[in-house]
Parts: sequence; C-alpha cells; structure tokens
Amino acid sequence: MGLSICKVGIAGYGDMGKMYYKILKNLRLDIGVADPFSEEENFLKDYKELKNYNIIIIALPTEMHKEAIKFFSDKQRALLVEKPLCLTYKESKETFEEIENSQLRVMCGLTGLYHPEFKKMYEQIKNIGKIKRIKEKLHEASPNLKKYLNTKKGVLTINGIHTIHRFYKIAKILNPAERLSIEKVIISNKHFKSEGEDSATGVLKLGSIPFEFDISYRNCDKCDNGYPIEYETKIEGEKGVIHVIGWESCELETGGRILTLYRHPDGPLSGQSQYSRVELGLKEQIKEFFSFVQSNEKIHPTVKECIDAQKLLEECYQKADRKREMN
Repeated sequence: MGLSICKVGIAGYGDMGKMYYKILKNLRLDIGVADPFSEEENFLKDYKELKNYNIIIIALPTEMHKEAIKFFSDKQRALLVEKPLCLTYKESKETFEEIENSQLRVMCGLTGLYHPEFKKMYEQIKNIGKIKRIKEKLHEASPNLKKYLNTKKGVLTINGIHTIHRFYKIAKILNPAERLSIEKVIISNKHFKSEGEDSATGVLKLGSIPFEFDISYRNCDKCDNGYPIEYETKIEGEKGVIHVIGWESCELETGGRILTLYRHPDGPLSGQSQYSRVELGLKEQIKEFFSFVQSNEKIHPTVKECIDAQKLLEECYQKADRKREMN
C-alpha cells in the first residue's frame, strides 16, 4: 500500500541535501531538515528528530547510512538513500537483509540514471549493432574533493561507483545473463601526492566487449571556479557510435551522419560546477521516488543495482595493481 506524500524529511544538508531541499520546497511540501552543522533557524540538529516523518531522504555522509537506515526501520517508512547504500559491500549486503525483514521501503539515489543525456544513451544502445568497445573518461578537479584523498576511500570509491554502475547497467541491457569480469585495474597517486589514490584506470569485460575507464582528480590550485570537469562516455558499435558528454549532450553517429539526441539548453559547462546541472536529473529522481512511494513495491531496483555495482567495485580494488606513482 502506498504512503501519502505530504511530509518529507531530509537527513543531511550538504551539497545533495541542499539540492533536495530546493526542489522539494518548490513542491510546497512540509519539509523537515536535520543537520548538526546547519545554521538555519528552523532546521533540526539530529536526524533522529525526523522520527515522525514516514518519507525520508538520507543525504548523510555514507559512513552514517547503515546506522540511519537501522534507526528508521522501526515502522513502515519509505527511504531514498543517496548512493551507495552503505560504506562497504559487506555493510550494504547486511543492511539489505535487514531491510527485507523490516517494514521499510527503500530506493537508492543514482542521479546519473535520470539525466537526459544518459537516458538517451540507454535507450539507443541496442540500435548501433554489435558493441565493439565502451570507454568512459571522468577527469574532475575541485578543492572540495581533496578531502577524500586524505582518506583510504580514494577516487575509485568516490567517483567510480557512477562508472561501475553505468557499466553494470549497460551489461544488463546487452546481455543480462553474462557477468562483467575484470581484466586489469591500476590505481595510483598520478596527479599529486596524497594518502588516497587520485587516479584509476582499468578494463572490465562483458564477454569479448572491453569496458575501458579512466578516472582521476586533477590538481586544481589554479582553477578559477574550482569545478572544471571532463566527463564522457563513448559506445562503439558495428552500425554507429553513441557519444555522451556528461551534463551536456548525447549524439548518435551512424553512416557518417551525426544526430543530436540531447543537448543541454545552456550549452557546455565551460568550467562551471557540475552541480549546476545535477538538479535536472535530481528532479526526475524525486519523481521516480514519489512514484515508488505510492506503489506496492518494497525494494526499488536501484538498491540491488547499487549493491551489485559496489561488489564489482570492491573486486576492482582486489584486482588493482597497487603500485603508487608518486610524482
């Protein structure tokens, strides 16, 4: 039985929490926000004060997800949990089992699923014939991201979950029965010294199809606005090529002709923050969440997808060549 949508709680008021709040506020819902560091007068300090809300968005630091999900599992509630479900695959798997035995109904936030350029990519992937190769490049620079490099998380855990999930999703479209395998992974301190790695490259395979990825942070001390990004996916098939530039466009090239499937109305990012474009996908994600809330589903497909991608991500670390390149 679906839940009524009139009150929504938001646990956490960081970058994602603020965007959720902005979108929900425009929907004129009763919104409660909890964040210990917020200086907003009407906000709560502890997410546990949201216990009277039955619909809750968890935008807390990932290491707090497991504890928060457990706290809210005492009665029937619907949760939208920002990716990943928990910090590690082990925690996510254990929490999934607890969710199955509770009254909770849960969806994971994977915003890239709902951005127009990636939606077009998924729609067209079967129209370019037998796939020969898939490549993704994500080069990002931000002073805010350096904090992750002082932990053991590193670039593959922080940004890689999007890429790994994308490969997982593509694999399920192309051949649901065949498992992705890992050919090689290299993680390193390629761009600047730190405790956590700042570069990850590798090749996954679906049968004979290589999925190549190149993910990195870059030193951005000279960046004017702090958020330049280079983010693209290219899928090469026998009949054509799909080329996606994240937050910007999706093009289909067949027979020497290029068809623009999507182009953001504001054009290229040109060094702007990618967060200026996240709202577009987040609005669609919230629509999907509200549709899920009003359905009879208990666990949204994104939860299992996110856990499977996290398992593959941890296998990448096990496979990785851990030799550090200290420049």
